[in-house]
This record gives sequence, C-alpha cells and structure tokens, in this order.
Amino acid sequence: SKNKYKAPEKKVMTYQQLDSLFSNDKILNYKNFREDFEIPEAYLGLFTDYCTAKNYEAKLLKTENRLIFIDSIYNAANQFNKTITSLNKN
Repeated sequence: SKNKYKAPEKKVMTYQQLDSLFSNDKILNYKNFREDFEIPEAYLGLFTDYCTAKNYEAKLLKTENRLIFIDSIYNAANQFNKTITSLNKN
C-alpha cells in the first residue's frame, strides 16, 4: 500500500542555525568558546562543524531544553578542545 508508516524525521540543527546562535547568544557564543574553552579563533568554524556533525535535535533550541543544550555544547567544547590540543602536540 502507498500509506506506509514513516517515522517522523528528526529535525536536526544546521550549520547556519548553530552559527547564528553562536554569533548572537549571551552564553553559547564564540567569545565564550575562545575565552572559557580556549578554542582558537581559527578553529571556531571547525567547532561549529563539529557541533553540526553531532546532529543536535532542533527542539533543543526551545527554552525548556536550554540547560540541557548548554550542557551538551559545553561538553562538546571540552571534547573539541582536548582533540585540537592533542593534535597540535604531535
């Protein structure tokens, strides 16, 4: 039959959404990533790619999910920092 059930597709955040957020947000922003997580300016675009690849669900942008999302991004920033630090040591 034509009416095969399709699971609703998860809406994930795009690079553009994350870049816009990181450019404008009071907490999750490029300045804080540089200062608090010591991610070099040159790596901020790569960090946004890194977050995009994690396929965060768009619903995390809703106010009620804010703390979960901040926690997720902070964890990602820590991991990313460790990764680039170890790469730059070699």
